[in-house]
Amino acid sequence: MEMIKAMFERKATSFTAKQVKVETVVRVSGAELDMLLEKPFLSYDFIKGHKDDMYVDAEGVYHCILAVSDERMDGLLIESEGADYARYASYIPYAAVLAEPVLRDLLENLRHTAEKILLAGRESERERCSVIEIGGLEGCDQLELIENPALQKILSIMLKTREEIAEAEIGADEIRLEFVGEQQELQIESCF
Repeated sequence: MEMIKAMFERKATSFTAKQVKVETVVRVSGAELDMLLEKPFLSYDFIKGHKDDMYVDAEGVYHCILAVSDERMDGLLIESEGADYARYASYIPYAAVLAEPVLRDLLENLRHTAEKILLAGRESERERCSVIEIGGLEGCDQLELIENPALQKILSIMLKTREEIAEAEIGADEIRLEFVGEQQELQIESCF
């Protein structure tokens, strides 16, 4: 797995996440994002220009801006509470996904479809091997999986990362899964 950056708290007793609504995505250069992460208490024009977008409402929802750069994946959620600096902020490792609604939707559809495939595969009568018709799998039409080899490959890789899957292959109209047996012996033939 790749390395990412993350925030850690020493001996945390709990993590209390706040409800957040991103009001505006602000695109900054990679250098500006570096500076913002290194010195969040400096005044920034892009924060000053979006003061009205940042507040906490009566229900406790943090209305924020999301600072991202086209040069990287991470970013910062900011609620300035009327200031020109990042008074309240949260580092987000994959902020670029939040900044692009189409990526969020695609990722959610892929995850949902992977779960449906695994469920359908487990319900199969065969013990270790399962063949699932794509056309009969509810929800795959949103991804247009049959006509999209790139999405087939991504979904196949997602399935292979699951510990219960030994092999996954997505073809033009079917999905073949090989589940890991409790004791996967060498003499057992592969489903592929």
